[in-house]
Amino acid sequence: MRCLQQIAHVKWQDHIPNTEVLEICKISGIEAFLISAQLCRTGHVIRMSENRLLKQAFYSQLEHGTRSHGGQRKRYKDMLNHNLKACSIDRKELETLAEDRSSWHAMCKASVQHFESVRVAELKKKRSLRKAGGRLTVGGFTCVTCGRICASRISLYSHRRTHPHHPGVTRDPSC
Repeated sequence: MRCLQQIAHVKWQDHIPNTEVLEICKISGIEAFLISAQLCRTGHVIRMSENRLLKQAFYSQLEHGTRSHGGQRKRYKDMLNHNLKACSIDRKELETLAEDRSSWHAMCKASVQHFESVRVAELKKKRSLRKAGGRLTVGGFTCVTCGRICASRISLYSHRRTHPHHPGVTRDPSC
């Protein structure tokens, strides 16, 4: 992002958000590039002949063995399913959609552009709420002194240390 800011002659003192820097440079974010590359590669693998090793590995499953307990690293298929859902592409129709190369590329491009526009809109909404002083959390922990809503108990405890100790204010022992 720093390189793009330099190219667009944007200084950090200008306080221009990254979404606007991307709009100035007329490019999309890195996540959209990665999703686009993954969808193009997936379409290429689907169109391969059945005897190719890459296609066999793409559609294969392990015969025996289990994944270990705990947080797993995401596989290519896991990320593909996540990205297909984010781009509103039905997983069940993936093979039929990818058979026609030109329509697949057009659909991938349109889906990724839609994904990027939704992502940028959400980021702008989140930023405007933050700048307006709106609350992003529905629940949370409320400071008894000033009424600020904190997302977690530890952030409330940290926030409470900023208040001066007034004789009329009692400290909550649970914090």
